[in-house]
This record gives sequence, C-alpha cells and structure tokens, in this order.
Amino acid sequence: MGTIKATNEELIDRVEECYAAGETVDAGGVVPETVAEALPITSSQAAKRLAKLANEGELERDYGLDGRFNHRIGFAPVSEDEPEEPRLIADGGTDNSHAGVVARQLAEADEETLEEIGAEEDDR
Repeated sequence: MGTIKATNEELIDRVEECYAAGETVDAGGVVPETVAEALPITSSQAAKRLAKLANEGELERDYGLDGRFNHRIGFAPVSEDEPEEPRLIADGGTDNSHAGVVARQLAEADEETLEEIGAEEDDR
C-alpha cells in the first residue's frame, strides 16, 4: 500500500476553502480537479477519496453543472443545520415551498415574468 499524500483532514479543509471561495461548478459543489490542484494527489485519487468521505458523512455530495451544462458531481462541507423534513400536503405530495425562490431566480432576467410571479403571490 502506498503512502497517503494527503490526509482526510486536508481534503476536507480544501473542500471547505474552495466552497467558501466559490470555486464550485454552477449550482453545485467543489469538483475533484479543483481539490487536487493544491494537493499532491491526482484528480482521480481526489474523486475516490472525496466519494469515500461523502459515504462516511464527512462531506456532502452537491451536484451541479459545468460550463457545457453537463451534470457534475461536486462536494460540499457538511451542513451544520439539520435539514427540514419535507411536509406532506393534501394530495400526498411534499411541500414545494422553495418553488417561489426558484421561480424568482429564473425570472431575474425577465422583468415581465417577475411581475407575473408577484401578481400570482398577491392573489394568494
């Protein structure tokens, strides 16, 4: 077995550092290539080790998109906040309360759509 060139703590610290600096794929986490840039390991080694750390609960998987809109798996620091349990709604589905936020983000470039969303919210 070879010598470990980067400790788990170094990998986690690097993910935290990159995540805080915004060195992530769009709407996602830090990719292994970015982690490996500052450590003495290859991106494939980083990918395997980061996946193992995520499986162990030391990191979270955070999927995003690269510059060509391809899905990429990234990694993020473990959230300190407990995630909220989705609430059941009358039709048996789950609460989609985040949809308003997403709609606003999508509409930022289109003022008319943003006005329509505001009118719909006012009607509620």
